[in-house]
Amino acid sequence: MQKEATIKKQGIAVYDLQDIVDGFLLGDGSIEPGKGTARLRCHVKCADFCLYMMSFFPKYNPTVSQNRDGSWLGSTKTHLDIYVHYVRWIKGSGTKKHRLPEDISVSKITLLLWYLGDGRLRNCAHEGYVSCPSVDLCTDCFNREDLDKILVPKLEDLGISCCVGNRNRICIREKSIGRFFSYIGECPVQSLAHRFNISTHRKLSVRLSDAAKQLGVKYSRLKHLIFKKRLPCYRPQENSRPRLLPQHLDIARNLISSGDLY
Repeated sequence: MQKEATIKKQGIAVYDLQDIVDGFLLGDGSIEPGKGTARLRCHVKCADFCLYMMSFFPKYNPTVSQNRDGSWLGSTKTHLDIYVHYVRWIKGSGTKKHRLPEDISVSKITLLLWYLGDGRLRNCAHEGYVSCPSVDLCTDCFNREDLDKILVPKLEDLGISCCVGNRNRICIREKSIGRFFSYIGECPVQSLAHRFNISTHRKLSVRLSDAAKQLGVKYSRLKHLIFKKRLPCYRPQENSRPRLLPQHLDIARNLISSGDLY
């Protein structure tokens, strides 16, 4: 017997349907066609995540129910609005597989839903050494050429440096992990909070090379002032490379004004 759950509306009016559908399909969602209509569905482990995803579709009478195996199934009713996106994602490709629409959204809510559904945060530890965190976004089933030509450039335009790595997945480069988490915001789902377990300093800090470009100064001079302890910095671990937080950038700007940093 299925157990139903109550859905709380998220205020769909503040979001564009395409932004939500694109994040939904990049993540754990699917789209199923009818005769000139289509519906959205998701099948996930956690009730709160299922409820959160379906809460964006109040216009389409979503339901959430628990299966016998303990997993959760969310579904909307069929609607012409959703069929438009079925055409964008599947029908227009000439196959039954999802494709990446050229106009795919990379808005904040799109990337948030994608990361919640198919994102991974790894904080690796080996022999007492804690490495830099890594972030992967699963795109295993998509065409590699589409990823390189459509999705990666759109992310790069946001200042999120990334590449297609192992298993055909989008890998956020270490220097952009902070930028990525600052862009998508806080975790709205308690069961997935572990995927946002990254320090505030990591989110806000920038590498010296990026700071030099941002400030318009020489990297060597910036490094020299840190070595001379005239410019404070942040290090994730004792022997890791220095990074600059917003307050350090303010100090650097004062050093520029005084002529000490150029």
